[in-house]
Amino acid sequence: MATRWYITPYDPVHWKDEHSSGVESELVVNVWDFSQQARAKWPSYQDYPIHSWDIIEDGVEISGNFDGKGFQILTLEGTGNLFNQFVTWYRTYIPAKHKLFLFIEGSWDSLELVDGITDDDVGQFAGFGR
Repeated sequence: MATRWYITPYDPVHWKDEHSSGVESELVVNVWDFSQQARAKWPSYQDYPIHSWDIIEDGVEISGNFDGKGFQILTLEGTGNLFNQFVTWYRTYIPAKHKLFLFIEGSWDSLELVDGITDDDVGQFAGFGR
């Protein structure tokens, strides 16, 4: 079974408290533009109905799909350096005024994807060395 990762504009600890009023973000991901930019970076990029996609490079695959208000929630499955590279690229794709957090399904621990984050930073958090 593949491990699911999420990138969202809010820290997952906000969902810990069931009485929390939640958090809001003005982030809206233009899925068409995302596809064009990702394809320019990774020629093997393929998109599918329902806002999902995959990238296969050197036999390694990552896949994802967008969900939620404004397509703010990105669900990812993948490992290794391709995963690390994608996450750092995604941080540069989304305007820096929007906070982004990477976390694994079922965990409150997250990595804030700050401007200038590196593949090594992501790999260290995710456990996917270069």
